[in-house]
Amino acid sequence: MNPRKTIQEAHELAVMTLFTQWLGSHEGIKYELVSRPDPPDGIYRSAVKELWLEVVDVYRSADEGHEERSHATPGEEPFIHREHPIEAPDERTASVLLDVMKKKISKETYRQVSIQYGQGYLICCERDPLFDESTLDEITERVDEEMDELRDWSKGFFKEVYLYQRPFNGKPGAFHKLCEFNAT
Repeated sequence: MNPRKTIQEAHELAVMTLFTQWLGSHEGIKYELVSRPDPPDGIYRSAVKELWLEVVDVYRSADEGHEERSHATPGEEPFIHREHPIEAPDERTASVLLDVMKKKISKETYRQVSIQYGQGYLICCERDPLFDESTLDEITERVDEEMDELRDWSKGFFKEVYLYQRPFNGKPGAFHKLCEFNAT
């Protein structure tokens, strides 16, 4: 397996583990990983139910994704993003997140897993070094504004979409529920 894929799978597993611990603590149950079929990124089981998760990273630009991954991957030449200064970071991050959500919630590859396990959970991981409360506010406002369009895009495979805000400046990571879709 190539180094980038290894790092990406470890990252997805870490986010899924945090999410199932967080969700389980709210539900009073414990989840265990059953499999990683890809798609989805993980299928989990508790004593009372099963669920599936899909994890996606959200970068404001492809350059920033390339930069972060080049620094994290052994043997890769470090890449520095070319945009200086960064303009309208909150709006751009929110726009990218909405585009990523639309692609994921409308993707047919989740049909079979949703038939077998029901609706899943989409976890969008912010990967923005400038992310702060104003970015979160912009994202939640935009999701609220575009909820009708998101429902139109949705094929009913996902139950809920969360934003994972990674730990920053001594603050712990957090999951923010962005929206939910009724079962179809």
